[in-house]
Amino acid sequence: MTIFLVNLPSPDQKPIYDMSLSILMDYFTKHKLSFFVLNENKYDVHPSWLKLKCFDYIEDDFVLCWDMDLLPRRFSDSIEKYLNYNLINLVADSGAPISNYPYFKYNCGLMGIPKKYRSLLDRVFLQAKTSTEPAYEQFPLNKELKERNFLDIHELNPSWNCIFSLNGIQKCFNNSTKAIHYTGCSDFERQKYIKTHHTAYFALLSQAISSF
Repeated sequence: MTIFLVNLPSPDQKPIYDMSLSILMDYFTKHKLSFFVLNENKYDVHPSWLKLKCFDYIEDDFVLCWDMDLLPRRFSDSIEKYLNYNLINLVADSGAPISNYPYFKYNCGLMGIPKKYRSLLDRVFLQAKTSTEPAYEQFPLNKELKERNFLDIHELNPSWNCIFSLNGIQKCFNNSTKAIHYTGCSDFERQKYIKTHHTAYFALLSQAISSF
């Protein structure tokens, strides 16, 4: 397994992306997880779509796409043992269902994909420059999976992709949450929360915030 990160911030986002990357690299290294960081966009599409091209960059039988704003807790164990290497691994989106989009079910901020599904990803990627649906690759990919009756899905525990803007502090920072997804908030809020997460993650044990 190799973890795939798309690290393509705008100039004003770079300091926050650097903080996120330092957390992710620490977590991956601690648990001996291989990872690849993509720093180019040769397709000229929104960076979120590039997850669907992960097998263009990685020679592995299984890739775990991990968003840069999905940050593990310091105490979280390795995700590796929770994955099913024969199916597409996703967490149900806590905001679903959404009116007008009944097929939307899964958040793609954390997505484990066996190589046998590469052609499926390529089909969805063809819509990258023409899709008018929200959330970039997420709705087109969900539509494709729904047409297959979601039979290709291994549903991961929601603790691995707890969406902060939908679940709030009380749920995201309880002891069972493994990783917090700082999506759906304003850029200002996201920067504030990621800075706090970074400070707490790397704090000395004697100074650690208990929720981390």
